[in-house]
Amino acid sequence: MPDTDCTLVIGAGAAGLAVARNLQTLQLPFEVHERYKDLGGLWDYANPDSPIYDSVHFISSSRRSGFPDLPMPADYPDYPNHHQALAYLRNYATHFGLRQHIRFGSEVTRLEPLAQGWNAHFSDGAARHYANVVICTGHNWYPKMPRYPGEFTGATLHSHDYKRPDVLQGQRVLVVGAGNSGCDIAVESATHARHTSLSVRRGYYFIPKHVFGMPADEYAARYGNPPLPMRWQQALSKWLLRRVYGDITRFGMPAPDHRVFETHPVINSLLYYHLSQGQIQVRPDIDRLEGRTVQFKDGCREEYDVIVWATGYRYHYPFIDKALLNWNETYPDLWAHMFVPGRNDLFMVGLYVNDGSFNVPAWYQGRVIAGYLDSRRRSAAGHRRIDQLRNVPAPELNGGVRYVRNERHKVAVRHGEYMKYLASLAKTVGAPIPAAASAMAPRDGRDPSLGPSH
Repeated sequence: MPDTDCTLVIGAGAAGLAVARNLQTLQLPFEVHERYKDLGGLWDYANPDSPIYDSVHFISSSRRSGFPDLPMPADYPDYPNHHQALAYLRNYATHFGLRQHIRFGSEVTRLEPLAQGWNAHFSDGAARHYANVVICTGHNWYPKMPRYPGEFTGATLHSHDYKRPDVLQGQRVLVVGAGNSGCDIAVESATHARHTSLSVRRGYYFIPKHVFGMPADEYAARYGNPPLPMRWQQALSKWLLRRVYGDITRFGMPAPDHRVFETHPVINSLLYYHLSQGQIQVRPDIDRLEGRTVQFKDGCREEYDVIVWATGYRYHYPFIDKALLNWNETYPDLWAHMFVPGRNDLFMVGLYVNDGSFNVPAWYQGRVIAGYLDSRRRSAAGHRRIDQLRNVPAPELNGGVRYVRNERHKVAVRHGEYMKYLASLAKTVGAPIPAAASAMAPRDGRDPSLGPSH
């Protein structure tokens, strides 16, 4: 039996390590339980359920994707691959001595709430009591499959199960979905398949990986938040993207039905290249499936051998009752994307999509949660102030952006706005962001670069 003050951290991916590090820093007892044999979460390509494909790279730059207390190595490229991402996480755990707190091959199968604290049941049949639980399992594990009339008799797979382009070699391929994974797979298909189509339901703004010679997120951090109304910023960004790409609708892409920033960014420099060479044909949404024939909503009909569904993921946490997570139709509705309403001992880290790095907000979330628990342990005022704030809705944290109304964007935040808010919460609970980490915090409405890594 662990100490009754012990906090259970579920998952040893990026979010779990961020929480563990902050609990360690404030000398709070904790255990991390990871169902796989090593740490890394989805970045461990060897994990049987990892959604990572062999060619995947970060869509945020290395200088802005490391945890604030240990930046990524200086010799990493602008956009690290999944091997480098995994090596970084494992080095982070070793550097700070986190491995000794992780129980590998230990899956949480059920959480039972007590009046205060939780009973956790594990895959080996054991059950233990914990004072607090932090769920860090992410939300890219359970594929979301669309439904269309009819049946397709060729091969199908979700992007979750796509690993290498050899399955597309010489085939007639339809990729459904123009998010980051869909565009990556379409680009790979363009150089391996006999024919490639990309089915899109709406137009998007495609952001190049480099703008004026620097990674796009570094450019945005330095120059992307001028003291202008959001509508002016959006118009300026639209003008800039038009200068970079020209009119992408001439390649068959539909014009966006929203303003810049109002959907999760699609970071891809190669899609435009293959569109311009006719190696990827753009198609609208599917109307129905008939054998190997796909009929699209514009009346076009085309035959395919393979369909790749790049249609996203559903929120699913099989070890806990949905009601305990304040489930709102299809997702947990949490205060500030962290605190579970009605409980002061259950938290979640990583339940957001943003226009920047995943790692850094997760680290900030871990800092807030650790500070909250430390304040409660010391009977200080900080956690009580947070409990008062939780009686009213948290700010929308969208920076004035009106996100497209769909499931994915129900947990969307603007990176700079959210970082600034998390920094204020950390200060409230008496655990302000250390000077070494505050370089990632926004100043004067801007979210500056972390600077040179070491």
